[in-house]
Amino acid sequence: MIPTPVIHELGGPPAGTTTMDLWPPTARPIATIEVAYTDEWFIAIAAGRALGASTSATPSNYTHPSLVYRPLADGSN
Repeated sequence: MIPTPVIHELGGPPAGTTTMDLWPPTARPIATIEVAYTDEWFIAIAAGRALGASTSATPSNYTHPSLVYRPLADGSN
């Protein structure tokens, strides 16, 4: 699942993740942002400053009126 701003077209702003090691070397984001906690990460995503990848459990635990969750075509839960 990937939380994105409701009006966001996938792509554009930098991606955010907990560590670059979670991304395959050939598919890593070109830029990252640092946040102090999960809520700040979602605020950055909702504001269109970042994208992020998370598990399919995330939508059950974190909601925000400016976010939608979209499945990743080649992602796993």
